[in-house]
Amino acid sequence: LVADRGTRAPLADWPNTPPALGALVRDGLRAGVSFATRGNLLLLAPPLVISEPDLVESLSLLDRLLATHFASRVAT
Repeated sequence: LVADRGTRAPLADWPNTPPALGALVRDGLRAGVSFATRGNLLLLAPPLVISEPDLVESLSLLDRLLATHFASRVAT
């Protein structure tokens, strides 16, 4: 994730995780989906045996969390 798509400026200096990204991961965990971060990176590593409905549900949750935590950065 970046602060500015044009310059690709990071949300936070490496290896710090931006607060909004940390909050997204916490909210995902509360909803039963585990995401991970490494600095400005959001990592997705579903189990190899995940069902398609579970994958769709998890990605939908991620979409909602991105809209919630990064609303000011969403491209229109």
